Amino acid sequence: MKDTIAEHLRAKRSDVIPTSTLKELGADSLDGVELVMAYEETFGIEITDDLAETMTSVGKSIDVICQIKKLK
Repeated sequence: MKDTIAEHLRAKRSDVIPTSTLKELGADSLDGVELVMAYEETFGIEITDDLAETMTSVGKSIDVICQIKKLK
């Protein structure tokens, strides 16, 4: 997940920590959409728009993906 975020946002992998917000890492709204699509492809999941809107930090993104994976 760190690699996906770092690659898409062109951020240093060491800066991608659970408390980092996507905005702090340089993301805009389009980047957020692209990250959700990358997560869906990488993890073989579908993320609803409601859940995607809550994914504002690295930690929250991890939580959402873990929650969806548990439901599968």
